[in-house]
Amino acid sequence: LKSQIQRDILYKSSGLGHYVEILLFIDLFILAVLLFCPVILTVLIPLLLFLFYTLWFFIACLLQSELVNYERVKEYCLKVLGHQQDHFKAMYRAGIAFYHLGDYECALRYLRDAKCREPTGNVNVKKWEMSIAYHAKVIRNALKIKLKCIYRHNINIL
Repeated sequence: LKSQIQRDILYKSSGLGHYVEILLFIDLFILAVLLFCPVILTVLIPLLLFLFYTLWFFIACLLQSELVNYERVKEYCLKVLGHQQDHFKAMYRAGIAFYHLGDYECALRYLRDAKCREPTGNVNVKKWEMSIAYHAKVIRNALKIKLKCIYRHNINIL
């Protein structure tokens, strides 16, 4: 009976020790979470505000710009080019329309033709040509990466 009581006392005291350790770990965890939250908030709130105002500015710009039906612009410019093949403005506007419709290769072709037709070297044509060439390059690189990933994925399956 005495050994049973001693064993129970030992068990109780060891249980209290574990209970104190658990409380200490809980306190440390809460402290870590509280310290982590202010750090996150000091970084996250300015970032969220920046993103919010950037998005707000972008939406305001979109609302102020007039909507253009680039499909109609393309058709009209191609009709003009059917009658006058050397028409600079029609080539330039067709290039811009093809760009906005997502056909970058065709847009580059029309803008390069327009650049050849304009002897003074229109700055806008050069600017759009550089922008479209960059977008076409980015899309080609993205397609190459996607094809490599697909190819690698198929090799891993086999």
